[in-house]
Amino acid sequence: MIISQFHLLFRVASDDPGYSFEILLTNLESVELQFRLRFVAPVIWDHPSNLTLLRNHARPLGEEVMGTGLTGVRDWTRSGDLFLAHWEYRIKPGATRRTGLSATGSLLPTAASDQQVFGPTYLRGYWELSLPPLAPTPRAVPKVQLGHDARVLVACFRRTVRRQGSRVLQDDKVPFPLASGRAEHLVAAEKSDVSTSPAASSASALKRAAPKRARAKRR
Repeated sequence: MIISQFHLLFRVASDDPGYSFEILLTNLESVELQFRLRFVAPVIWDHPSNLTLLRNHARPLGEEVMGTGLTGVRDWTRSGDLFLAHWEYRIKPGATRRTGLSATGSLLPTAASDQQVFGPTYLRGYWELSLPPLAPTPRAVPKVQLGHDARVLVACFRRTVRRQGSRVLQDDKVPFPLASGRAEHLVAAEKSDVSTSPAASSASALKRAAPKRARAKRR
């Protein structure tokens, strides 16, 4: 499900403010759920170093709460004319968690030997929210997390923070409109593709091998 567009400014110099695109996600269900967030951005500067730039300067934003943080993080990859990244977040019933994208480091070189980076100073695209099936063990068949659509609250905004030591001099938040126009969303619980799971593949392999063993015994 597409939730909204996003816009992330990169930090050009080391003394620039901290930039982020932040998401507040609330689980309105009575059970803990693991949500997947997927970010999609077009290739606007076709250069070999662009992927490295994203991996170094557009990082997942998360917070550790009672030992629960981001999982299944897949760093930026390129597919045709798109850059893709995703990760998952376990959220307890009624809890609100913060995630999104954070601008890290700075684009300007920090030493004379570093290469100057040229290109766009921002990243923008859209992001999706889903509820993937989960496997209790690595080789188990993934199971649907919920028997109905999950109710969630979503808010997102572009944030600019400037600090001086421990003091916060600036903390601006610009809300981003949501695609549905509403804060509450119903996220469909995805069903597992049993045919591609490791357990199903092993079972299929055993079934194929059984006739061969039976023929070998008859011989």
